Amino acid sequence: MKDNDAAQRAVTRDKRRHWRKFARKLSLRLSPWYQAIYDAQMSRVFGGVRVVKHNLRLQRFPPGAPPLRVAFISDLHYGPTVGRLAPLQAWRAVRAANPDLLLLGGDYVYADRRGLPELRRQLKQCHAPLGIYAIWGNHDQNHIEPLREIFAECGVRVLENEAVALPSPWNNIWLAGVDDDGAGDAQPQRALSNVPPGACTIFLAHAPGIYEMFPENECDLTLCGDTHGGQICLPNGTPLIGRGAFCYGYVAGLYRPNGQWLFVSRGVGAVALPLRIFAPPDVAILELS
Repeated sequence: MKDNDAAQRAVTRDKRRHWRKFARKLSLRLSPWYQAIYDAQMSRVFGGVRVVKHNLRLQRFPPGAPPLRVAFISDLHYGPTVGRLAPLQAWRAVRAANPDLLLLGGDYVYADRRGLPELRRQLKQCHAPLGIYAIWGNHDQNHIEPLREIFAECGVRVLENEAVALPSPWNNIWLAGVDDDGAGDAQPQRALSNVPPGACTIFLAHAPGIYEMFPENECDLTLCGDTHGGQICLPNGTPLIGRGAFCYGYVAGLYRPNGQWLFVSRGVGAVALPLRIFAPPDVAILELS
């Protein structure tokens, strides 16, 4: 039975791989139309990029420390399926929030590298007193070196299975980041190895699939993207296409696995098709205390 299940999963993966390859080629060919379609969805009529705000009380937040404002932006997917309006709206929302800490959740490009100059331009306009931190997504794997150059130029630190401590007055808060659990080499235990016992930890992973390989995750707050909220959904938010299979029950929004907070962003861009149906793009502004 296990052999049959493994074989079936392999067949499914192959089908998805062929579909992704076809969709990528088609998006490159139809890029002007695709981008125009996505821009149309970002108009005021449809609401554009949403700003999701939450005030979260973390179990191990340092007593006496002031609230910590975190901006989280994921899945920009600069490329043939995303026009100019969605990323502009997202970056404006981030800057307007004046966050203490800016976190980037991966998947900065899709299909090609045409969006890299704009990514550089927007990052240079961002400022966060506690820094800008990033992780890799599955679509970044073929573009890591140019992305790494941009991040270094813009003062963005990439967390690759590692953790850093925030400075005073947020002593005892740690930020940990892992590689993508599908296309990369995610090692959550390694990422958390230097975090002191009892420390308040913000855990950054590209996809909620991290809970399949790391079910014991009890970090105070985990931030993920990748799902696009399903991207194309029924009015109740149920995904209609294959992206739902990778959500592991965490499609979009706030959850409480293991008694701690998990926030899953719908991201900003799109892949395969330039459509967002009942899954509007978002950026998150989180007030932590």
